[in-house]
Amino acid sequence: MLQKCAFLLLLLVSFYVTRFCKGLELSLDEDTMIVPGNRATCGTLRCTDEADLSQKLTISKMSVFRKGHFGEGESLITSVSKGQPLISRNNNGAKIDGSWSKHRAEITLFLLRPGECRGTQFSCEVHAVDDEGKEIVSRSSVWKPDGKDAAAGECSGRDVAAQLKDDIKQIKVWLEKAVDKLENRVEDKIVTLQTRMDDKIINLQSRIDDKISTFENRLEDKLLSTQNRFDDNVRQLENRLEDKLDLRVMPAAPTSNQTQERCMSNFDAAEVVLNETILSLESMFNATTTQAILDIHQMFESEKGIFLADASRMSDKIRATLDKLATYSNISNSTEIAATLGMRPTRKTSCDRQSSESDRPVLESYHVITPPFGESPYVCDPHTSGGGWIVIQRRTTGNVDFEKDWASYKEGFGAFDDDFWLGNDLIHELTSKGTYELRVDLKHHGNSLFAHYSYFYLEDETKNYALRLGTFSGTADDVFPFRKSIPFSTWDRDNDGVADVSCALKYRGGWWFWPANCFNSFLNGKWVPETSSRPRWGENSVVFSEMKMRRVQG
Repeated sequence: MLQKCAFLLLLLVSFYVTRFCKGLELSLDEDTMIVPGNRATCGTLRCTDEADLSQKLTISKMSVFRKGHFGEGESLITSVSKGQPLISRNNNGAKIDGSWSKHRAEITLFLLRPGECRGTQFSCEVHAVDDEGKEIVSRSSVWKPDGKDAAAGECSGRDVAAQLKDDIKQIKVWLEKAVDKLENRVEDKIVTLQTRMDDKIINLQSRIDDKISTFENRLEDKLLSTQNRFDDNVRQLENRLEDKLDLRVMPAAPTSNQTQERCMSNFDAAEVVLNETILSLESMFNATTTQAILDIHQMFESEKGIFLADASRMSDKIRATLDKLATYSNISNSTEIAATLGMRPTRKTSCDRQSSESDRPVLESYHVITPPFGESPYVCDPHTSGGGWIVIQRRTTGNVDFEKDWASYKEGFGAFDDDFWLGNDLIHELTSKGTYELRVDLKHHGNSLFAHYSYFYLEDETKNYALRLGTFSGTADDVFPFRKSIPFSTWDRDNDGVADVSCALKYRGGWWFWPANCFNSFLNGKWVPETSSRPRWGENSVVFSEMKMRRVQG
């Protein structure tokens, strides 16, 4: 009876999934076959999906999860994506093969442990993107009960199906209401801001036009008044000059030489007065015109400053509103995905130590930490050696080119779910807030190694991000013979101290090089598969590296 219940539940889940992804198929066959290493399987799990081209979908990621006995939580087994299109490895009692392309993805698990084929639930989850950039999540699950589960009792398939259908309807209604409400709020905000901006621009333009018109009228009045005064003075001087000339040329009886000299003196004095008056009027006209132009310029600059300040404040309000709306949208999306998967959404704001410990990194359960107050995000390893590690470097796929310039290493590059460099500025900022230790996890020819330094600090840019380290311990070699003030170098900023050679330019990557022989380790080297040009730690080329730091307690 329990098998019938499981079948009905699986059928309902499969119906819900096919609404979004037409070709998702998940099967668990209990067949026996021999895989490399002369090991026999108890069953084969296959998950395949082909994107529905009629809906213009492309597959971005496929993942397989396991949920074991006794209420154990769900854990990720493996995944394929653009960053990891091909996989073939042994992991946790299973031989795993997988492939990914934009329109088809497939993962096959050859189960080697008998306990995995009975009583274990497997789920296949596919992320796809439509032509509008919206992400669609599809999920299917399969399990076969063991003998104890089959005899444990009966359940009502109708009750399970009805409950699941009600939950799905509630989620759908909630999501539709949330999306409609958010769209309405965004549209109202945009319309309101646009209207206010248009009103302010129109009001400001009207004020500027009024000011310019007023100054033009005042300038015209001053120019006209000055011109009239100038004309009046010229006419008066002309009349006086004519009177003088008339007296001089008027026929008269012979006069004495003394009278003629007096007339000439009066004429010269009148000419001097006329010249002085003309110069005074010209100076007054120029001063009035210059002052009017200065007044207009000052008025325009003042109004321009007011307009720019208003525009800047309005732009800041719009940007803050859009950022807030984007935050609401992100929260809504994460809630939608979590509700579809039957989980509560979680948000991490700090990288804390955990009670559980692991000797090796558990990449599937890393967290992306988003600190409060707009600080830069980073990746947290919560498991390795007690957890609490902030990952500052990762090389595992070779998808990211580490031959970057100084500015790129300063700001950081890559992707948190792939290879990346956190950024020298952020590393310096974090190490300046406390005492930190450094751990480097490595893989060489299938062996996991690590190096640990009791103290880790990075200087600021003015000191070329110089590296300072404490005492060494671990299973890998100690490859940093110098513990203090090793400067960082890139191909465009050579700080290695090696004469006539740029180590960063020669070996094609940024690192802490030293004058003796450039390096004993170089984890940012060129990634060339199956050659000696891979990143190196001592004499060993590595296929995986993670540099991580943790704040020292106490």
